Amino acid sequence: MGFETCLLMNPHQVILDAEVQEIDVAVVDMTLSILAALDGVASLCAGLQAAVPSIKILLLVPQRYRSMRTKAMTAISHKVADDYVFLDATLDYLLTKLLAIS
Repeated sequence: MGFETCLLMNPHQVILDAEVQEIDVAVVDMTLSILAALDGVASLCAGLQAAVPSIKILLLVPQRYRSMRTKAMTAISHKVADDYVFLDATLDYLLTKLLAIS
């Protein structure tokens, strides 16, 4: 499939790292505490899009938390994210989504 992966965890540098590494697709885990440091998922996604305009963003969402599902849907409707999958999705399903948005 030709995916090259990298893990970006520093909340103060993730947007710069995405730009420098010319990331095509970002998979954002909405349960990570770094999102609180970046004022939420919408802020992170908007920052990624500003740094890398062609980036596609796939959100990983916990199915049991309605508030996070709502945030994901809001991010998609505001065009700051492209799609989402639930955290418990199979690897095949995740790869299919990645291929579909890239």
